[in-house]
Amino acid sequence: MDGTDEFLTEGFNGTNAEPSVLSSALDSSLQQASAMAGKSPGFLGGITMLVTCGYGRAVTATLTRELPTNWRLESLAAYDLTALNWLPDFDVLALWRLLDSREAVEAQGPKFLNVNGLLNLVAWSRQLGGHLVPHGSLPNEFADPDAGGLIVIPQDTLRGLRHGVALAWASRRVLNPEGRWVKVRKLDRSEFEEDNAAPLYGSQEDVHAGKLRAVYVAPRRSWWIEIAAPDAAPRDQVYQHWMMLCIWLRRAAPVLDRAYLQLPAAPVSITVRFAEIVGVTHELLSPADAAKVRSLFSISAEMGLSNLTIDHWSRLRGVCGA
Repeated sequence: MDGTDEFLTEGFNGTNAEPSVLSSALDSSLQQASAMAGKSPGFLGGITMLVTCGYGRAVTATLTRELPTNWRLESLAAYDLTALNWLPDFDVLALWRLLDSREAVEAQGPKFLNVNGLLNLVAWSRQLGGHLVPHGSLPNEFADPDAGGLIVIPQDTLRGLRHGVALAWASRRVLNPEGRWVKVRKLDRSEFEEDNAAPLYGSQEDVHAGKLRAVYVAPRRSWWIEIAAPDAAPRDQVYQHWMMLCIWLRRAAPVLDRAYLQLPAAPVSITVRFAEIVGVTHELLSPADAAKVRSLFSISAEMGLSNLTIDHWSRLRGVCGA
């Protein structure tokens, strides 16, 4: 974390006030981490990530010793790390492979000029379909190992990556039924673009409170849905049931929003309470008529409030209540 020392005088033009303190801490961390990891059987290498959290001014540090054997040091801003964390199909192994590729290319002679950091390098690689060298645009003499080729990575390559991450997860705030603006984001990516384009979000703040809650932001109001399950219910099955409710909400909310034009614009909250949630079963389920399925549910609401409760009773034998 960057402090505020000298910030009022230097502003964004300056650097962190005490780079020697950061340098000492970084040196110590590198040596301790490499010494500990090096004792592990089958150790091949390690990476230290220096994540800078500041106000926009540069952060500098100088290593007083060489990097430990088979160890890398990469730095990036906290905002860039957040983008990488939400990037689909990118994990620690992908990062390792990317750095291996960069070293392999530079071992052949060419060097990379990348002034916008690790995220820009990741974006460049994804733009080239996993490669780092734009083979189709290289001149013939570039293959000469004595030519000292330089591969200049455009500074704004990361712009498209950031935009894609923002579209994929669409983090925002939505007014909840309790009158608070809470942080939400898109749910896991679907194979169907229709699902990805729907304004359906999961509540991040409710997850921290131990709840599974989603919201569909319709043109006239937001529609919230929450699952209530027995304490002993399998957690993975609770999540699957909640995802089922999210699919139901994505289909129902647009229809309900158009149908009930006279409702106030306040958010509507629907809580679905399951009396029983079972794990995977192998029993055969027979189709049920509408009356039998309807008997599994009861709906209650309070006058003057925008809260609905749907109680789902224990399933009838041989009937799929969900």
